Amino acid sequence: MTLDVSSIAYAVRTRSAGTSSPLTLGHAQQCVAAALGFRTLTSLQAAFLGQFRYQTRHLLLDTAALECRRRELGLSIGQPALAHLVAGAMNERLRGVFVHTTEASLDESMQDLLDQAALTHPKIAAQLAIPNHSGIEEVSLEIYDYDRAKVAVGGHSEFEVVGRLSAAVDVDGPYWAAT
Repeated sequence: MTLDVSSIAYAVRTRSAGTSSPLTLGHAQQCVAAALGFRTLTSLQAAFLGQFRYQTRHLLLDTAALECRRRELGLSIGQPALAHLVAGAMNERLRGVFVHTTEASLDESMQDLLDQAALTHPKIAAQLAIPNHSGIEEVSLEIYDYDRAKVAVGGHSEFEVVGRLSAAVDVDGPYWAAT
């Protein structure tokens, strides 16, 4: 899919119209570029020659760059409100992409994805079909060698996941014991 920066910027401007600090379209474009990790809109356009194609499912906004750009532009809107406007516009325009404003939000989302993948894995599902438990008690999956700083803008990362699932013992179930 192609990322339409102008469309996202227009959505930011429209969303900000109802606030005490409405943004111009030019400022909204600069804020979108900053949130994507670029110094200016021109640098974003130069990097992708107008065609920013994406296949990502999760996007972590560069809130530090967005805050820096907000100050440079002299915008009166607060940083959390601006990040919320940009994230909301991106969520609206980028179908199927989850936009995060904090690393904690991204980490939580990744953990949820891992948990879901583990629970739907065929080998795990087969083990869960074995009786004598009353369901999953705990899912413990840990990501190793995952460093967000090493992932370039528009890049991806692969990492190893090690973990375990534990099931609760079914004390009411039928058990066979040797006599």
